[in-house]
Amino acid sequence: MHGNIDFKGQFDINEFRQLKYNKATVDPIFLQKYIDIGHSKEQMVIHNYFEPNKMPNVVLLIKNYFTFLSPLSVAINYIKPGQYLPLHSDLYKKWTSVNGIKDPNEIQRYIVMLEDRVPGQILEIGNKTISQWKQGDYFGWQGPEQHAVYNFSNKDRFAVQVTGKC
Repeated sequence: MHGNIDFKGQFDINEFRQLKYNKATVDPIFLQKYIDIGHSKEQMVIHNYFEPNKMPNVVLLIKNYFTFLSPLSVAINYIKPGQYLPLHSDLYKKWTSVNGIKDPNEIQRYIVMLEDRVPGQILEIGNKTISQWKQGDYFGWQGPEQHAVYNFSNKDRFAVQVTGKC
């Protein structure tokens, strides 16, 4: 599941730099196996910013693109250089609880890229590695499909995460 939303010139990336992010990682059931084989817990990090916090205006444009999902929520994902989330599945624990969803297979998640990719930024979904994208490109999966994100570049990576029921 991929495509492109044209929002070029409709926001300043500095709007995303100024948000107050929370620090997170993958669920402990995935995290421990990576720590056990030598991965650094300090590098397996993502920073996110969730609704109902006030979002930059371009996020509304992005949400309006995904109106086929209901309920629908967004978050901002920020990954600093040298950080990554290894291959894992989202468990959607809080999202399913808040939205009364019983079957996680009904959930679709999309990652909308806010800037063009720079060398060293990689996304993996299932057995597909994505190493090229332009601003506005989005990539998605359904339910517990495994995925990973790596930022081995020298530049921050920002994306909007869209989660909804199909």
